Amino acid sequence: MGGGEYAITAGEAFIWKSEHAEVTLSLTGEGWMVRLSTVGPLSGPPTVRHQARHRDARLATFDLMGRVGSASNEEEMVRAGSHAVQWINAQQRTRNHVHQNGVR
Repeated sequence: MGGGEYAITAGEAFIWKSEHAEVTLSLTGEGWMVRLSTVGPLSGPPTVRHQARHRDARLATFDLMGRVGSASNEEEMVRAGSHAVQWINAQQRTRNHVHQNGVR
């Protein structure tokens, strides 16, 4: 693949998207979930091509980077990985803050 436009959105989940693929990173009660789906008008309905759960955020980041790299190029893989680390850190800060205040 490679080339083309890429988008990153972050909220409840970190989403990297290209014309043909979408990689999602989310935090569940059981750990970090990485999912690669094919998307696009010529791909038919979205199809999950990879899904993995990781206890370690670093391993989830490496998984995400590998999926982005296979759907784009090395530069985009590094960019997505950097943004994913920032998103993960924000999720961990929020989670720690909630637990410190006794809210679950």
